[in-house]
Amino acid sequence: MVSIRYLLFVLRREKRSSSGNSAIVMCFFVAFRLCFSCSTYLSMILGSDKTRLSKRHGATSVTSYEEMGYLPEALVNYLARLGWSHKDQEVFSQEELIEKFSLDHVGKAAAIFNQDKLLWLNSHYISSMEPAEIIKNLRPFLIKEGLVKEDTALDEAWMKKIIISLRERCRTP
Repeated sequence: MVSIRYLLFVLRREKRSSSGNSAIVMCFFVAFRLCFSCSTYLSMILGSDKTRLSKRHGATSVTSYEEMGYLPEALVNYLARLGWSHKDQEVFSQEELIEKFSLDHVGKAAAIFNQDKLLWLNSHYISSMEPAEIIKNLRPFLIKEGLVKEDTALDEAWMKKIIISLRERCRTP
């Protein structure tokens, strides 16, 4: 039987916040003689008004962003960049995020959630998508708005022409 006895990192919220759950996890590792190599704190994420995000103030679920038309790639890219940097690079593929992420580049100051920057990233990802992929992402929104029915075949050639002409100006599908 293989058992995992080594955890590489324990990442916790900022020191001043309640860290009961992370303390329990660390006690679990100590009690079972499991090892972890590094324990560190991540900075808080603040709203645009520079107050702490919470479930009652400014927090939005990931599914809500999906319903608003944000692409998963844009959201992952943006969230990874909150409190972390790699030189002046803003846009990362998932592979680049995995390759370049380092705790050495995690900032100590609180990160501010900037909706405009997330919208810019989403726009960047839309403009780099193929028209067929945009059509696939757009279809659920067209159905939700009642513009097409689920069983309706879309005129993809016509839609591709529209997408090519408007893609650079789109911020969400």
